[in-house]
Amino acid sequence: MNLYRSKCESCGDESYIFPDQIAEIKKNDNLALHKYCKEKLYIGAPWFCVKCDASKKDGKRCKISAHLTGDKAKNLIEIRNRGANLEKMGFYLPKDIV
Repeated sequence: MNLYRSKCESCGDESYIFPDQIAEIKKNDNLALHKYCKEKLYIGAPWFCVKCDASKKDGKRCKISAHLTGDKAKNLIEIRNRGANLEKMGFYLPKDIV
């Protein structure tokens, strides 16, 4: 299980980098993240902050901060896969609950 976590030095946003995301990014060379996926990921490797980029800030001040393994990584990947499978079947989970 290769699950990574990134942290932006500008906005402080932390996010997970899932194996299926890496596979999709490698397929599409038009994505801004494509150049960061050419080599094997490691702690300290440069990454790209999508949140900063979306708000017109410099998204290049982000780094991979952790490589998660074991049960926690396995559980997070299984949860993500369940959500992706539901969406493929036409079910959408609520994003904001008021």
